[in-house]
Amino acid sequence: MRSMLFLLPLVLRVLTTPAVHADAIIVTQAMSASSICEIFVEESSIRVELEIGGRDLPGFRNLMPDSVFERLGNEPEPLRDRFPRFFQEDLVLRLDGGEPLFGRVLEMEPRPKVKRDLITGEPLPAEEGETETVVYAVLEYPYAGRPSTLTISSPRDEGGAPNTTIGFVLYHLGLPTPDFRYMGLEQTVDLDWDDPWYSRFRNRNLRR
Repeated sequence: MRSMLFLLPLVLRVLTTPAVHADAIIVTQAMSASSICEIFVEESSIRVELEIGGRDLPGFRNLMPDSVFERLGNEPEPLRDRFPRFFQEDLVLRLDGGEPLFGRVLEMEPRPKVKRDLITGEPLPAEEGETETVVYAVLEYPYAGRPSTLTISSPRDEGGAPNTTIGFVLYHLGLPTPDFRYMGLEQTVDLDWDDPWYSRFRNRNLRR
């Protein structure tokens, strides 16, 4: 967590970067969402890679260092108190309907937002002058056994409404379950450990 101390100056760039306006055909594509979440379900852990856009930082405030948390307009509250709340109330992962998984931060730093192909979602080379700065974070959630389901809940405001715009994709043992889609408030995927090609979200809009 010490690396977070070096995050503040560059995160402030994210907060002060002007919003980029694009044509409607682009903003409706999940891979062009303000934030991107890639979820990798493996045998003993779930790895989450986040690109957090500037306008979504308030939804991820409990993951941010104290200085950034206060910069977002919040009353002072130490990260050690907020950190568990992030996993229990903000970006929540549950296996088989159980208690929220508690994860750890492996990496966090500002970096250029990955530009993606609007059809496939594959990363593309960024053109000079078009790069947006995001907060990149890698989270790891250890677990044991082979769960039947994974439920993902995205950040929301005090009234229960979504306060982030997240495009996401989930890989089970390396195979993509949906194409890039918008995350929504809560989604459940049934995990087929014998053949992960048949792992699928219960929401039909999230199927291949």
